[in-house]
Amino acid sequence: MKSVLVTADDFGFTKSVTEGILKAHDEGIVTHTGLMVNMPDAPRAVELAKSRPSLSVGLHFNLTQGKPVSNPELVPSLIRENGEFRGLSLWHPRRANPRDIETELRAQIEKFLSFGFEKIHIDGHHYVTFIPNVLKTVIKLSKEYPITSTRMIDPGMIKKGVKRKIIGFSILCLGPKFVFGLGRYIKFWLKKLEEAGLVHPDALVSWELFGESDCEASLLKSLATLNEGVTEIFGHPGLVDEELLKTSTYTDIRERELTAFTSARVKNAIMQSDTKLINAFCLGGRL
Repeated sequence: MKSVLVTADDFGFTKSVTEGILKAHDEGIVTHTGLMVNMPDAPRAVELAKSRPSLSVGLHFNLTQGKPVSNPELVPSLIRENGEFRGLSLWHPRRANPRDIETELRAQIEKFLSFGFEKIHIDGHHYVTFIPNVLKTVIKLSKEYPITSTRMIDPGMIKKGVKRKIIGFSILCLGPKFVFGLGRYIKFWLKKLEEAGLVHPDALVSWELFGESDCEASLLKSLATLNEGVTEIFGHPGLVDEELLKTSTYTDIRERELTAFTSARVKNAIMQSDTKLINAFCLGGRL
């Protein structure tokens, strides 16, 4: 059986991003979204999602955008002098203090649960949940909180990905140790996740990571080449407004992704295939 979890990251980032993601669900193929609990539109986004029972909402753990949920004095290695998170870099958050990471993850989990959610599917803004110190913390806290599933890299990404982007991705996760290989890293952490009882999709697809210039064509290609099991396809569909333009460089591309995720060709491709669309509520137990 082929199943696909279609995820829109950055829920609650801004009003325009929230609206675009809801449109990608209501009129397109998006079945899951990751909530940035520290961003301004998060409370409104949650209320709007509650009227859409077919849309699952998970925690999009954020260490690089906006301000922390926890007291800034408790997470000094994560923030700049202005109290906002340090942006993504070769050093951050890979070399942040693990205690600060745990403090902030706890705070974001507590806020996520305060919205009334009972289970947590977790992934990371700017891929932070693939960084060793973050992964360790996710696994540790899964023993205390109802974290049931997560996003994870699969070995097939190395074969499919554009070489320069895979190398950059490896450096982000591993730093200088990337020379030992991303494949070995992935296998190690897949085993750790299994030991912790955390479920994850069998495969992961990001059209952007693969260097595609045409999101719709990439989606159609991905859907046509799915393997058995669960594949997560994720992106960042959204609408653009002044608020987003002031806070992010990832702007117009969100609207191009929204067009692709609501494309009639893409929806027809799923309808005519043997692929089942699922949301993350299906990941809390058996895949």
